[in-house]
Amino acid sequence: KQTRKIKVSGYLTRSDGKNVVWLNNKNTLDSSTIDDVTVYSGSVGKNKKVTISVGGKTARLRPGETWSEDSDISDTIK
Repeated sequence: KQTRKIKVSGYLTRSDGKNVVWLNNKNTLDSSTIDDVTVYSGSVGKNKKVTISVGGKTARLRPGETWSEDSDISDTIK
């Protein structure tokens, strides 16, 4: 089984106030869920991080950071 990795490429706040996040080269323009990863767009930008959840686990990542399914989730949330 291949370990899934989630990379936050970046985010921006649009002029209408909506946040758009890029994960694994896809964006949240049309949906807050990308490949069953939920992006909490309301939390975008706090401490320059993006909050995501996948498979019942939650992580906060800065743009450029990657989270993998087999990583210790407590290392990611700071």
